[in-house]
Amino acid sequence: MAAVERAVAITPAEPPSAERARALAAHGQMLMLLCRNRAAQARCEEAAAVARRAGARGVEGRALNNLGSSLGNRGHLETGAARLEQARAIAAELGDPDELCRAYHNLGCIYAINGRYQDAVHTLLECRELARRFGLMGTAGALTIAVAADTLPWLGRFQEAELLFDEAFDLDLAPTAMVNLLLARGLHRLWRGDLEAARADLTWILERPKASLAPMDSAEAQARLATVATWEGRPEDARAVVTDGLESLAEVDQAYLIAGPVRAPTLLTQTARALPAGRRTQGRHTGKYDETRSR
Repeated sequence: MAAVERAVAITPAEPPSAERARALAAHGQMLMLLCRNRAAQARCEEAAAVARRAGARGVEGRALNNLGSSLGNRGHLETGAARLEQARAIAAELGDPDELCRAYHNLGCIYAINGRYQDAVHTLLECRELARRFGLMGTAGALTIAVAADTLPWLGRFQEAELLFDEAFDLDLAPTAMVNLLLARGLHRLWRGDLEAARADLTWILERPKASLAPMDSAEAQARLATVATWEGRPEDARAVVTDGLESLAEVDQAYLIAGPVRAPTLLTQTARALPAGRRTQGRHTGKYDETRSR
């Protein structure tokens, strides 16, 4: 964030340039990934306008991609989807496979965030086919499979999720690419009642070196692991996991914590409140979909 803010600061606003638009678009993407969606929206609108004035078509598409995600994350689904459709058209026009996959992926994410699970799965599976065609299964494809598999249980389509997991884990993925898949499979196994397997997936994530694990992914794993412990009748263990998760988030840059509706801290706090001493909490996970899976 410091580097991209510096890039914005040192790039002249006039005359409009592709370099200025690129810095603004990168800043907007960072803000979106930190759930600072209002700020991201403003920055991406600025980036798209500068890109249009500079004739930087590819950068305009990138800015619209980020803009659509930030709008969708705030509940403005139709407007966000329209911007992502524009980004998708530009990427197809320019033959940019990464941006094309990213537009499909982010469209699927905002559908899921807003409860349009059928549309989300359809779009994400289209993205998977594009990733396969372009040889991007180890990157865009793996992440898209993770989000699709995380969405399918909301539709009761557990067997389809299992098939996606089998496909993804047959790929030769880097450990960092495994995290989102294991988060999804951990939740899937939790909902199916296979608590031991869910615990194994989530524990694997938390055993990664701290420097290689995004703080929000760590907190998400801890929130789900606390739910496993709760369902197993171990409220004190659940409380310990929640405490560790909140302490780890306290070490993160404050932008993660003050920017708005960040799901993992919310889940950890909700879990903590549901764990009065000596009582076991029951019930199905009902947290909202994680908007940070956007790219």
